[in-house]
Amino acid sequence: MHNKWVCSFSSHRKVESSKKNQKCDAFIDILIKIVTKGSKKNDEYLKRDPPLNTVIKINPFHSHNCGSADALKRLFIDPEVKSVFLKYFADGLSPSQAMKQNISRLRTLPNYIVSLANGALNPRPWTIYRLWHKYLEENYGSFKEPFERLEEKIPDYLNQGIHVVMDKTDPWVVLVVTSLNERAQKLKNSSEIIFMDSTSSCDVSMASVTVLLTATKGGAVPIGVLIHKQQTAVAYEKGFKMLMDNFPLCFNGLTYPKIIMTDDSMAEKKAIQEIWPQTTQILCIFHFLQAEWRWLMSSSSNILPVNRQQLMQLFRKAVYAKNHEDFQDVVNEINHLEGNQSFKDRFNENLKRSQEWSMSYRNENLITRNNQTNNYSEATIRILKEIILERTKAYNVVALVEFISIIWDKYFINRLLDFAYNRRNQKDYELQLTKMKSVDPNSILQIDEFLYKVPSSKDSKKFYDVNTIIGWCSCYSGKQGGFCKHQALLKQYYDIEFPNSPVTDSNERHKLALLALGIRDCPPKPFFEVLHYIF
Repeated sequence: MHNKWVCSFSSHRKVESSKKNQKCDAFIDILIKIVTKGSKKNDEYLKRDPPLNTVIKINPFHSHNCGSADALKRLFIDPEVKSVFLKYFADGLSPSQAMKQNISRLRTLPNYIVSLANGALNPRPWTIYRLWHKYLEENYGSFKEPFERLEEKIPDYLNQGIHVVMDKTDPWVVLVVTSLNERAQKLKNSSEIIFMDSTSSCDVSMASVTVLLTATKGGAVPIGVLIHKQQTAVAYEKGFKMLMDNFPLCFNGLTYPKIIMTDDSMAEKKAIQEIWPQTTQILCIFHFLQAEWRWLMSSSSNILPVNRQQLMQLFRKAVYAKNHEDFQDVVNEINHLEGNQSFKDRFNENLKRSQEWSMSYRNENLITRNNQTNNYSEATIRILKEIILERTKAYNVVALVEFISIIWDKYFINRLLDFAYNRRNQKDYELQLTKMKSVDPNSILQIDEFLYKVPSSKDSKKFYDVNTIIGWCSCYSGKQGGFCKHQALLKQYYDIEFPNSPVTDSNERHKLALLALGIRDCPPKPFFEVLHYIF
């Protein structure tokens, strides 16, 4: 065996103009001879007892400075340090985070000041990024053809309880459903209302992510996530069909949700109508009003600046009308306006789909749990972009699946456990109770097992109907299934569990833990009991 090591600054395999080509002649040469009868005949050293079969030649004289920071920084990365960085990458750290973590580790070692200058222990950024890209390619496949690598990883995902289904035909779509998502599909809320939103530019190929969420007492949780090439009706339809083919009863045993809230995206709405025609589509009121204000402010609206504020107030009045009579009054008021024909034409066009944005329709026909805006999905998308992806793009769709199915999923689990472990305050619930201080709990009337009459906090002769099964109250705040002060009073004094109430007792906390962890890993119910002092 014969090996020769030369100095990093030798001319070996370097161009003439390279900064590392210092033409250094330092080397270590090791030759190990095989000891046989034939080799002993011609080698006097092998004839000795014991035979001297190793020849070591060393030239320790370098033609350059070896101890300066500039020389140390050019050293090749140490194999042990390389394995440390690979572990950082496997734990989800980016190159910049890994470098910071490595520097923090070096600062705990003796003589760390010199170590920070050593490229073998503290590699330069380009070395780390090259190692990072090599790690990405080995784990996530090539940038241009990622689906081959994704197919290889699907059995591994399945062993972890993660369903990954893909359709490679253009436009390609990938469906991701984790164990948590499957449990969320069985919640009652997943049949009542689904919140949907999309975001683009999630990986280097500019892939989009669409999330379908259901509300829980611990925040929104996805029932499935779609990764797709384009935000077109065809892509959405393919994704929705994949969800229905693989999880046909994903809406708490139903094949469609009663309500889906989206932004005013024609592609999304068309696909929903195609796949789930029985579903009622409603719009996020905030974005709907925002779009109207933008139109009023644009020059193409032909609306005089002096009239814009007044017209916007009329439009808001129509949106927030409490009942059908008030709504019709505003419609008549708008249609009898003098001038502003473009505003009236646009309003009458929107009037054709008033069921999507009218509060009067929602008050009289829908159970939205007082969700009038897409805050759940907006917050969820922001978490994906800023916390999970850290305002960067994933390497490819395989890396994006990894982020969604593992890191993002753990985020939802940890948030649910925060509520389950009673680590969130109950200010909203306590605020509702303070509004009912003047009401005597004994004045509550029970009509049947699930129906109660609760007196008003302002007029003791006026009563509101409360249905505990649906989580509904005849007051304005509870008409759409929102949790109101009348339900809070019933919950406090009768210990009734409402489907829309905040988490206040051990039973509800245990249910959230079951959702987060599943039956196998969830602690027993007594673990979620509150602290009691025993005297």
